This record gives sequence, C-alpha cells and structure tokens, in this order.
Amino acid sequence: FNKLPAGYISNLTAKERSRLITYHIVVGRAVDIDAIKFGTIQAMSKDAINFSVGADGKTNIDSSRIIKQYLAKNGIVYLIDSVLIPPIITPRG
Repeated sequence: FNKLPAGYISNLTAKERSRLITYHIVVGRAVDIDAIKFGTIQAMSKDAINFSVGADGKTNIDSSRIIKQYLAKNGIVYLIDSVLIPPIITPRG
C-alpha cells in the first residue's frame, strides 16, 4: 500500500476502503498459480480478478505480478508486487 499516491486511501469513503481491502481476498478457492494460464475469479468484494501468465512465465493478477505464494493453515497467501485496485474506484480530490 506504500506504492499508492499520497492521500489515496484518505480520499476514499469507508465503503471504498472496505472494497479495496476485500478486493484482495478470495474466499473458498485455492488458486494453483502453476496451473493457471488465464481466467477470472471472484474476490470477496464481488469484483472479478483477472489472472494470466505472461510470456515470461510469471503469473499476473490484474496489473500486479505474483512474486511468491505461502501456504498457511487456513489458506494460501500470494505476495504481489503492487496494490490491486478494484474497477471504478477513483478517489476525490
């Protein structure tokens, strides 16, 4: 979140902040990043997240890139290189 422009989060409403966070969570699905070529999955925010594999073999999620995945007791955490921005969130100001 440090990569966002200064004031980005503070210019969002509480509802927009919640959507921003829930856009990073997928409930009830494990995604095997080694098996994906392309597709979509629904985020907790109800928005579609796009997956694709680039020519370099790296997995992309929207405009972010998966750096690493970690298996946890209650799911999988994907480390990505930038913040996912849900469609049509434009801060005021």
